[in-house]
Amino acid sequence: MLEVSPALTRNILPRLNPLVIATSVVFLSLSARVSVGAEKLRPGGDQPPLASLASGGPPLRVHFINVGYGDAVLIEFPDSSNMLIDAGGGDFAPQLMTYLQKRDVRRLDAVMITHPHENHFGGLKALTREMPIGRFLHNGDPQTEEGYAVLLEHLKEKRIPIDVLRAGRQVGLSSGAVVMEILHPRGLTGSANDNSVVAWLKYQKTSILFWADMESAQQEALIHEFEEIQEADCIKVPHHGGPLSEAFGRAFTDKIFIISTGPNPWGRPYAEDLQKLRGKVYRTDREGTIVVESDGAAVKVVP
Repeated sequence: MLEVSPALTRNILPRLNPLVIATSVVFLSLSARVSVGAEKLRPGGDQPPLASLASGGPPLRVHFINVGYGDAVLIEFPDSSNMLIDAGGGDFAPQLMTYLQKRDVRRLDAVMITHPHENHFGGLKALTREMPIGRFLHNGDPQTEEGYAVLLEHLKEKRIPIDVLRAGRQVGLSSGAVVMEILHPRGLTGSANDNSVVAWLKYQKTSILFWADMESAQQEALIHEFEEIQEADCIKVPHHGGPLSEAFGRAFTDKIFIISTGPNPWGRPYAEDLQKLRGKVYRTDREGTIVVESDGAAVKVVP
């Protein structure tokens, strides 16, 4: 509540028109409230800017694109910027390009490759010929499959900024309403799968967890390190459906689970792993591309 000093009341207010007095008090009261709000939501603070708190705004949309036994995830942020996490294999580049064109995506503001396996990066070089890319994010793992070194040289030739991600970092996205926390890796000490970038995307009260291709032992370690990830609303299931650790099965209940998979020689996802998923399971090999939407209060799968 705005307080007016006795001196102001005694010496000044009696000389003013009552309407002017009322208007001034209201203005000062609103100014005080805005000042407090600005302090709480200052740039770099823990809370998103005021614009992101308005109800009825555009949603966050995450498209788990059907690229067979691979990953390609398009994120459309509320401010109309975007990001691509992985780009599927080279054989699926035409399908990926077609999907992006149907969404009227003419530029990718950021591309993240979670690890250098072909079924995650193979479609990217073709995309760079069709649309500009703002920046490229990866883990810098030298355990690469064929074609990754050529891709990196191609990105450098196109003067696309390249950044290496490590745990503890927040990737600046959108207008600040959306935050992406990088949980893994801290270093490159494991296999290419276990060195995968694990990202936690947060939008107000909702969040989506991207596990990339992390194997079961490392899954358990990460859950132990970050117990709060059990609050995530939507989970991209690791490694195209498994194998999953027992800790993974215990950690997540009543969630939306997304499995990006297709025909593969290993028969993934395994039945015993599917039984560990306690919630609604969606699979790209059955449903095709899956779109998840968040309004900041709840997450749902949309047609």
